[in-house]
Amino acid sequence: MFIQTLIQKFKSIRDILDRVYIEYRERKSVQRYTPRSSGVNIKTQVSRLNVQNIIDMDNIEKHNIVLITLDCLRYSNLSFAGYFRETTPFIDSAPNKFRAFAAAPWTYPSVASIMTGLYPHNHNAYLHGKIKDVGNLNQFRAISRNVLTLPEILLWAGYDVGMVTSIAVAAYSLRNRITSKVYPGTAPAEKVFNYAEKWIKNSQNPFFIYIHLGDLHGPLYPPRKFRDYFGKVKILPKIRTWAYTKPEEQQGKNFEEYKYNRILLYDNTLRYLDYAIEKFYKRLKAIGKAENTVFILTSDHGEEFWEHAKIESKYFYDNRGIYGVGHGHNVFNEVIEVPIVIWGEPIEKISGVTNSISSVDIMPTILDILNIHYFAKLDGISLFQKRDKKRPILSEATGAGYEKKALIIGKYKLLYSPYDNVEWVFDLESDPYEHNPILDEELVKIFKEMLRKIYQKDEAEKISQIIKSRKLFIK
Repeated sequence: MFIQTLIQKFKSIRDILDRVYIEYRERKSVQRYTPRSSGVNIKTQVSRLNVQNIIDMDNIEKHNIVLITLDCLRYSNLSFAGYFRETTPFIDSAPNKFRAFAAAPWTYPSVASIMTGLYPHNHNAYLHGKIKDVGNLNQFRAISRNVLTLPEILLWAGYDVGMVTSIAVAAYSLRNRITSKVYPGTAPAEKVFNYAEKWIKNSQNPFFIYIHLGDLHGPLYPPRKFRDYFGKVKILPKIRTWAYTKPEEQQGKNFEEYKYNRILLYDNTLRYLDYAIEKFYKRLKAIGKAENTVFILTSDHGEEFWEHAKIESKYFYDNRGIYGVGHGHNVFNEVIEVPIVIWGEPIEKISGVTNSISSVDIMPTILDILNIHYFAKLDGISLFQKRDKKRPILSEATGAGYEKKALIIGKYKLLYSPYDNVEWVFDLESDPYEHNPILDEELVKIFKEMLRKIYQKDEAEKISQIIKSRKLFIK
């Protein structure tokens, strides 16, 4: 008994030390990804654009907007999506719930897409290099200067605009575009929401706040009350981050035990997030700040739990030597399927939209809700507008290995990674888990040509916009 108690105490101390070290690394990450203030006034920056030529706000409806992103949230693990655990009872109660595809499989380009309504190749904020390396800051590029973000548009419209995040790289996506409060990655959702609530209380105008929560991004530290919510999690080495990242390790009893407990810890953390979101919403209602407010919840990307580990290790190069876990490395559905959930008193049930939805649709949907007409290029389509069931959806701008792209049209999906010699088309109805590419060279050629035409068209539009930009910018 004494030895067991001693072992338990040692584990608790080790856990505390691990958390302290992780928070230290997170603070260093914040310094790394968040540049020192350059004294740039965001509104002055926006005023350099002749915005009246591209935005019509004459009949604006000034609803408040709360946009919440849950980092690493897999669509398939939501209970409304049919998951076997009731992970999200509060989120399930929202009247508008959609399955969407993230524009990118990791945070930096994905947040930029949410905030611009553009795919990464059109907003430019992604890693520029043949072999993607998130540790190389020289590969990072900013959102193109001639692209307006949602916060800037709303700031120009007279909104109070704010951002709070526990993922530093989310703030880095929007540097010099929005003022942000950055917490360490181990900051629980309730701490982030407390800041957001105080900020909202102090707002004197209609408000837009972007809240980016990192609880599902490793290391996972759900509060004690939720740590074992769906079952007791066995404390195994690296259970909060990742183990068994090499193909040769991913077999046997120990691996299966780790996999079960790692997913259980993820689900317990997701249940905590659902609780924290409900608590935040009820507190805003209690202070009268939810009455004219639209809430939108999404994710920047999903998370892989070894679904394609063998395929990835066999066919794809990863400079980190990691396969089958996490995000950013590939564009299989578990990494790019995300939810878009909308609720709030100003919004009724959105009908008629069931598929062909992308995270780039969030910005035009918000502009539609506010009755703001935006005439510059958008890849996204408002969820209130009809869409072609065969509308092409893209996901691109990976964060490890060679570039990989997904093109989804109806039930078909192209996974394209030329440097890995991968050109696969999947039938997502007959093969929803993407394990059996269709062996049809003609079909692959058709999808490759569709992808080429999309990029060719966008490149032509960019050149045209550069030519017109002299008229857009005030001299």
